[in-house]
Amino acid sequence: MERAHRWTGLDFLRGVAVVLMVAANLSPALCAPRHILFRLLASCAAPLFVGLSGLMVGLLCERPSSTLWYSLKRGGLLWLVAALVDLLAWGNAPFITFDVLYLIGASLPLCTLLCRLPLAWGVACTVVVLGMGPTFILWHGYEAALPAASLRGMHALGQGEVGEMVEAFLFDGWFPLFPWAGLAGMGALLGKTRLRAGRGLPTSSVLVGAVLMVMGALWWAVEPGPAHQREGYAELFYPPTPGFLLCSVGACLVVFTAALQRRAPRWTLPVQVLGEASLLAYVAHCLILAHVVHPFLEDVSLAFLVIATLAVVAVLIGLAFVARALKGRWPSKPLVFKMLLGG
Repeated sequence: MERAHRWTGLDFLRGVAVVLMVAANLSPALCAPRHILFRLLASCAAPLFVGLSGLMVGLLCERPSSTLWYSLKRGGLLWLVAALVDLLAWGNAPFITFDVLYLIGASLPLCTLLCRLPLAWGVACTVVVLGMGPTFILWHGYEAALPAASLRGMHALGQGEVGEMVEAFLFDGWFPLFPWAGLAGMGALLGKTRLRAGRGLPTSSVLVGAVLMVMGALWWAVEPGPAHQREGYAELFYPPTPGFLLCSVGACLVVFTAALQRRAPRWTLPVQVLGEASLLAYVAHCLILAHVVHPFLEDVSLAFLVIATLAVVAVLIGLAFVARALKGRWPSKPLVFKMLLGG
């Protein structure tokens, strides 16, 4: 491992994902037509975050502390943070539309179990999870509109509402377990393979990733799917199509393998530090967007959106450096603060 037990290449990737995430989550304020390149870049953040969460499980799976109970605790704390973000940032009732923290929280114990299987069984399980999402959409259809989550509109939950919540968590919420947990599973298996191989990784992971990425890109170009802009968000994965998923898996295999084999350059330090405290950055950016940016930004140009993105990212980098300083002075912090500060 690198400096102070960190993989700086992975921190850099997480930091890049944070920057893309901020731009993507500002996109509802954009009045100009969303260029396909912007939509593609906005669609990169989630696969990076989800895949990296599984990758870390795989890289650390043989540590004595990496038990199923530990993963369940981390996952439960992520669900608590996600619920607080729903309430305090967006004014929504939690456990309704299931944003990305819910997905990662549920994926952590699943990835821990996946790492205990033989590699062939793990790959098979991952393929099944990835395939079940598009299969359900093909059979059941896909609604761009999400269940009402406003606190004002929530009454006593009836059977229909509970069914919608379960369906959103499993198949058609913001980030449903099927197929997105498959990306986390891919990361976990790659991390486990790297751990068993020592510091390096077989070149086959890059070759397989490149082939999958090209195949997925071609499939995605031929069958792009509806690419709904849910509530004004620009990502292309509403719903995630087979081509998008295959392309994402391949791209993650390539960039994760590269990031694991080299240190990030020193000039990328601000982005690395942002990646170290990615959970804090996620929570902070939700609060900033909900209470500072969105109330005042409406129908802005692409140039102004870029300026706003850089301003928010600058604030997040400042918070990340503060988190790094606190982390060194608070060695026995509770788990939830260790997760927020990037321990």
